[in-house]
Parts: sequence; structure tokens; C-alpha cells
Amino acid sequence: MLRYTRTRASTDSRSSIRMKSVNGGTSRNVPIYREESTESTTSHESTNGSLNRHEGNPDRDTTTIREVIALSDFVRLKILLEKGIPINDNLFYAIAQGSLNAVRIICSFLRVHKGEVQLHEVVNGTPGGIEYLPTATPLQIAAKRNDLEIVNVLIRHGAVMPSLDKCLDQAGSDIIVRSLAFLLYMRAVCSPALLIAKETNPVGRALRLAINLKDNNFINETNEWFVDNQRQVN
Repeated sequence: MLRYTRTRASTDSRSSIRMKSVNGGTSRNVPIYREESTESTTSHESTNGSLNRHEGNPDRDTTTIREVIALSDFVRLKILLEKGIPINDNLFYAIAQGSLNAVRIICSFLRVHKGEVQLHEVVNGTPGGIEYLPTATPLQIAAKRNDLEIVNVLIRHGAVMPSLDKCLDQAGSDIIVRSLAFLLYMRAVCSPALLIAKETNPVGRALRLAINLKDNNFINETNEWFVDNQRQVN
């Protein structure tokens, strides 16, 4: 039997669930993956106007892409990208923040300076860190948030929805990750924003939404999936 207790890591802002066996066995932390950001992760020390800029020596600027996105400093964002600062998971962060301008800038930079191949790898890629669900793609996160403008930007830059089978394969055998991957995928494909972006005909949008919600039994299937996986964990 496993029970869950919520803990917060002292070294970062991520929550986790600590899984402990009642017989005193070993425990492990399972990350609570973010799909949205509700607060800036920029430290107080970096928001004093200088953003970690070394006065008199701009080459030693240590500002991160995440910090300038949080502050909507899009001029600095372009500068950091042009300096070769790695994008890493910051496209996911920009989407979670709902920063349309940041998403546009990152996608445009990749298209102009890195080429279509690398652009498509990024807009269809999965996170490299542990803050976001490892099966998530930028389009899934944007669609789940029902952010039509960001969904449109991503699609124009080559983003496509992966198949459910691919997401579950990437999730591996971890029951919790597989459950979260399934839920995120189903919420994304049923997103009105994604349906509007992919289907220009209003009647087609209505039919597609009806098919996703009714014929695929989205709600019932999701509940059954969750119940089954809870039984396996317990």
C-alpha cells in the first residue's frame, strides 16, 4: 500500500508527491508537473533593474531567458537568443506564462537563424528537464490552456499533435506519468482552440468536437483510466 504526502523541495519551486510504503520501505519523489505558471519564477535579486547585468561589462550579463520572459522584456529576449543562450525548456515556460510575444520571438528566431529542421525539432519536442511532463509538446500545452493565438503561432511554425500511442510510449511504464500523459493528450485534442486552428469550416469544427467528446467517450474513458491506475498504485 502506498500513501502520498506532498512535499516541497528546498532547492527549487517544484512540488512533488512523496510515495511511502506503509511497511517502512523506501520512498521516492514524483514530480508534480506544471502545465501552467501562475507566478513569476524570477528572483527578487534579479528584478532590481539590472537583471544580473554586471555594470560596466555587458559581456558578463548572466540574465536568463526565463527572467526576461517573466518580465516581458522582449528586446532583451532577442539579444539573449542572438548571443546563443540555449532555449532549453523556455518555449514551454513562455507558453505556460501565456506570453504570445515570447513564443513568436523564439519561433521566428529558430526559423531565421537555425533553419526549418531545428525549428520543427523544438516546436515538436519534449521537455529536457523535470519541470514539465516528459511527454508534453508545446502544442499540447498551448491547446490544453485553450490559448488560440499561441496555438496558431505554433502550427504556423510546424507544430503538430503527436499520436496518443507515441505519448504513451514516451511515458514508459510509470503509471502516474502514463496517466498524466493520457489526460494531457485528451484535454489537448478536445481543446476548442486546437479545433478552431485546425478546422476553418465552422460546421467541421462542431462535428470534430462532437466526435472527440461523444464517439471517443472522452469523459468516461478518462475516468476509467484514472480509476484503473489508482487501483494499481494502491
